[in-house]
Amino acid sequence: MDYFPGVIEILEKLHGRAKLGIVTSKDQGQFAEDDARFNFSQYVDTIVVAGDAKRNKPFSDPIELAMERLDADRGSTVFVGDTPADSQASKAADVPFALATWTNPVSPELEPVAYALKTPEDLLTL
Repeated sequence: MDYFPGVIEILEKLHGRAKLGIVTSKDQGQFAEDDARFNFSQYVDTIVVAGDAKRNKPFSDPIELAMERLDADRGSTVFVGDTPADSQASKAADVPFALATWTNPVSPELEPVAYALKTPEDLLTL
């Protein structure tokens, strides 16, 4: 069972090809429940949950913490999300925002969108 259809297969393909992280507004317990069900953590190199960074999204702090943990720079980072807080955090971190339009369509409150991903498979094109 996938969190969203196709996401686990895409994470399997991306794992090892790119440094991957999860930045979530969920706290550790909430994320642990999702992870027990969907096993995200086996495909990513770092996870930042609410409270790990000084401030949560929509501030840039959790994205910057993930980048620090991944030894990534802004030029090699894309933040994928589907909420206004995701878009705002991405803008604040000065990294391109890739909108998962399979959960939310492009709208003014989600701008600026560097990449409008129509399906999880579009992650492979980033």
